[in-house]
Amino acid sequence: MNAPFRHDSPELVSRDADWIRRDALCEYASVLESLAVSLGEAAYRGADTLAEMHLRQIIATTRTATATFREIGKSGDAA
Repeated sequence: MNAPFRHDSPELVSRDADWIRRDALCEYASVLESLAVSLGEAAYRGADTLAEMHLRQIIATTRTATATFREIGKSGDAA
């Protein structure tokens, strides 16, 4: 006899978490796109301090996105 379907099974929770992480990656990509435009504008204007700030934000966001990506599929089979 088959076990009853559970909505909170570890496999489903893992897949849901992976999709949440993928959604976060989409958000990070959007943020990175905005920061890249801001960096270009700051560089064009010669605002070196502002350009450096945008570069630091790009680095931090890229590191966070990379860490998020590496978590996909760790707790089970990725969909």
